[in-house]
Order: sequence, then structure tokens, then C-alpha cells
Amino acid sequence: MPEGPEIHRAADNLRKALEGQIITHVECPYTTIRGQEHRFLGQEVISVKARSKAMLIHIGDDILYSHNQLYGRWTIQKLTSKERKTNRSLRIKLQPILNSSNRGRLNNTPTLQDLAQT
Repeated sequence: MPEGPEIHRAADNLRKALEGQIITHVECPYTTIRGQEHRFLGQEVISVKARSKAMLIHIGDDILYSHNQLYGRWTIQKLTSKERKTNRSLRIKLQPILNSSNRGRLNNTPTLQDLAQT
């Protein structure tokens, strides 16, 4: 199970990739959030914070709560790279816009996945 330090490191990485960015693509295949993509599309990521073993991502007027349980993890992936093969199921994928102010910092805009064991 990911402990506090691992969650804080993941939050730091997500913060660098997402804070201040506008979400342009969302995938929510997980049944409890399926159909909620519209809540995140076109919204700015206000903040990414770790709280104990949870992560809170403030997007527009919503806060996305993430707890990795036993096997979950967040990954950051370049748009130009192939999706990583995994035995975990995708919960949510967020893609921010790539613009001139973040091009160097994001290095081809990462895609984020909250993965959990099926």
C-alpha cells in the first residue's frame, strides 16, 4: 500500500504537470465516475495536494479525490509515447492543453492515469 511519502511525491509530480493547466481531454471508464467527463473538460487545475494517503486535485469547481488503496498509482505519460501495458484498470485519464508557456516544463504534455488493481 502506498504510504504518505509516496503519495506526496506523486502529488508533487502531478502538481508540476497540471497546476494552472486547462484540461482538454478526459476519459472516465470507471463505473462510479463514468459520464462525469464534462465536469473537468475546459476547466483549470487549481491545485494538487496530498492529504495523508489521499490526493486532492481541485479542477474548476470540483475536487477529485483519489485514494490508491492497495495497488493504485498515478502515472504521467507523454502524448507521444505508447500507453503502458498494465494489469490495472484505468479510473481516470486527464490531458491538459499544451501551450508555449508550458511546453518546456511538461515536455510534450503528460497524460495522467489513476490505476487500480482489478
